[in-house]
Amino acid sequence: MSYTIETGGSVEDKQIIEKQLFEFNLAHFPKDLRGRYKELNLYVKNEEGHVG
Repeated sequence: MSYTIETGGSVEDKQIIEKQLFEFNLAHFPKDLRGRYKELNLYVKNEEGHVG
């Protein structure tokens, strides 16, 4: 298996990652806390503060 770091990416790629993360998190999240979901986004920015 190999990994690459890329800028951009397709909408489909993003949807696949979001779905897999959601399913993983749901399987490992305490049942009594379900329904209290808050979206979190992380971004990489350059020295000028631009994303990407």
